[in-house]
Amino acid sequence: MLWNEPDDEYWEDPWDEALGFDIPLRGKQPVSRYIVCYDIIHDRRRARVAECLEGWGVRVQKSVFEVVLEKQHLAVMIRQLGRLMDAKHDSVNIYPVCASCDSRRVDLGATVEKPVHQTYLIL
Repeated sequence: MLWNEPDDEYWEDPWDEALGFDIPLRGKQPVSRYIVCYDIIHDRRRARVAECLEGWGVRVQKSVFEVVLEKQHLAVMIRQLGRLMDAKHDSVNIYPVCASCDSRRVDLGATVEKPVHQTYLIL
């Protein structure tokens, strides 16, 4: 388990395959911004974790990514990362960024444009 005492009303166990996160949910889903950082010992695993995260968000430093996800996608990303890492030696940390904190964000120096969750209407 990643969290022993979840305090988020939207929390779901990302390892629970029975929740059916692969099934699309109907209606508008809440999105949240997360900071994901990792410390992976072996180069090959580190490259695989980085490649996985590049599919979910934007690299802001060598081992730090920003992602904007709906809750079911967060669970899928966590499962993918868990399969790529060695839990005895590696670490991946995922920090939620609340909307209030995000609005007070300060970027200095050469920064990457922050990811935005975009909704598309296909007619």
